[in-house]
Amino acid sequence: IYIYEKSFLLGAIAVAALASCSNDDVVDVNKGEGISFRASLDKALTRANVTNLQNLQAFNVTAIGNGATYFTNLGVTSNGANWTTASTYYWPGYELTFFAYAPQSSAGAVSIDNTTKKITGFSPAQSVAEQKDLVVSYNKGDKTNNEGTGVAMNFKHALSQIEVKAKC
Repeated sequence: IYIYEKSFLLGAIAVAALASCSNDDVVDVNKGEGISFRASLDKALTRANVTNLQNLQAFNVTAIGNGATYFTNLGVTSNGANWTTASTYYWPGYELTFFAYAPQSSAGAVSIDNTTKKITGFSPAQSVAEQKDLVVSYNKGDKTNNEGTGVAMNFKHALSQIEVKAKC
């Protein structure tokens, strides 16, 4: 009986050890604060509904780094004081390049990836009162320099209006 109990005990320990062994690989670790942004905007004279920091409520941003897209068209919104991202992405171990645009739903097709950075097919509305002001921004950032302060996105007005008057 003693040998049977000893064998049973060793067998139970072996089964418990096998059951407790699992894949304990660490998949992702919070490596600090998530990627954040702060925005500024140049001053432009335009007849369209001018975008300024008070009415720039949201923009989309794409991040590219290490030869690949890190995230695409991440929505960033303002609550008046801070900019908040729709999802949290943490800083990788390499530098990222950020491409942003507003309004989020532009009247054209947006294609931003490792090889192409285009907004095509954009056409302003005929009525000046209905025209949207297209603004774009580009910057680079990394964890060391931007984790605490956020990536500065200095938006520039991408459209110009030319008015031609003729007189006979």
